[in-house]
Amino acid sequence: MWNESFRQHLSKRPTCKGNLQWNTHKEEQRGFVWRATLNCDNCNFISKKYKLYKEVQTTKKGPKPAAINYGMQVGLSQVSMGSSGLRKILLSGNIPAPSTKGMQNSANKVNEKIEIQNVADMADIRTELKTINKMRGHPESHIDVEGDGCYNNPLYSGIGKTPFQPATQSCYVVVENMTDKKLVINLVTKINCAVMERIIREDLIGRFALDLSQRCHAEYKSALKHCDGNFQTFKRKLSHTVDAIILCYQSKHCICKRNSFVCKGIEDPWINKSIYLPKTFKLNLTLKQQSELRKCINYRLGPKELERTKLGTNTQKSECVNRIIRRSLPRSNTFSKNFQGRANSAVSSANHGPGESVMALCLSVGAPVTAGSKVHTHLQQEQKIYENHKQYKKLAKYMKNRKQKAKAKFDLYSKNQEVNKYEKGMLLKSQKNIRQKLADTARGDHEAYTKKAKKIIG
Repeated sequence: MWNESFRQHLSKRPTCKGNLQWNTHKEEQRGFVWRATLNCDNCNFISKKYKLYKEVQTTKKGPKPAAINYGMQVGLSQVSMGSSGLRKILLSGNIPAPSTKGMQNSANKVNEKIEIQNVADMADIRTELKTINKMRGHPESHIDVEGDGCYNNPLYSGIGKTPFQPATQSCYVVVENMTDKKLVINLVTKINCAVMERIIREDLIGRFALDLSQRCHAEYKSALKHCDGNFQTFKRKLSHTVDAIILCYQSKHCICKRNSFVCKGIEDPWINKSIYLPKTFKLNLTLKQQSELRKCINYRLGPKELERTKLGTNTQKSECVNRIIRRSLPRSNTFSKNFQGRANSAVSSANHGPGESVMALCLSVGAPVTAGSKVHTHLQQEQKIYENHKQYKKLAKYMKNRKQKAKAKFDLYSKNQEVNKYEKGMLLKSQKNIRQKLADTARGDHEAYTKKAKKIIG
């Protein structure tokens, strides 16, 4: 740009001794990039406009979009910030920001490409799984999966308005369970949907539900290890464990030693290991309530459920992906035009990691990250940190520390929870006690000062 402008200026104005400078009056902003010209400070020479950016090659007529504009939209699709939030950050830093309309147009085009790329990527993963099944001698279409859904609005926002989930957007992810990677193989996105009812739980009831779920899972894992993979023995022993759990929560440990795998009776009851319930927790159940509790336990330890979950699969990966989707589609923002693209961008991040995903998506929209550049190095570092952190979370030491911290927090909350019963004069008593303590302190200080003064005088 500068060399060519110098030659043009010298050719057109050979006698001019002026200097070339940026022509701020003729510059043109295109999103995050600029087209600029140079002019002479002595004569009327003005160079042609130069593009200070790389373009994305398209087949459509009109100006080619800048690679930076598309790359920025790839990054925005994987965070909870929208175009307006980014504009505010740039303007706060005294940086000229693109127009809202221009950023939205770029987002529309980029998110369409992201959706196409991620759908094709998930199709390739399904093809690989079929190949694995074929090599193992299994039917190609028989793929073990898990699934879970998420919504853009919280349950409580529909109180008194609708008996269904008051959501306008929904994502349902399907995760394969055939490999250790547990990749997402399909994503279903729906807009303006009505779903499940809102469930309200009190604090202790909610804790009991969490503890019961953990208890059933602990019994399942311990029984599986104890039976050494013999499924018939495993199923027979767990049929007696259901009775032990019901009695155990009523502080009746008469059959815990014989039929429970995690409760050792009065000497070492399960309630002492619980991170959700206080040690004094006890249920007084009627026969009808015991029957209801048995139904709840059988949802996890019943014969049919054991048959379905004998491979030990769960939906944890799907729930993890839903949290990643919530990062790209936060409940505070409704991306009505870019909903599908941002959801697919989140799935790509879940499958390939933060670094590899950004580089792959930038390449797919025509704005590749330059190999060996600082940006490429930083993305590789992010990918490495992500993978190391993922491996660390699988360590037994990490899981043990996490359980201990959770138990300490629940104990602290139980000890210091707010008083929900007010008595007449409660605040006056507190204020009276405070005033009495202050008066006693002042009186003590005065007496000590008087004794010290008498000694000095005497």
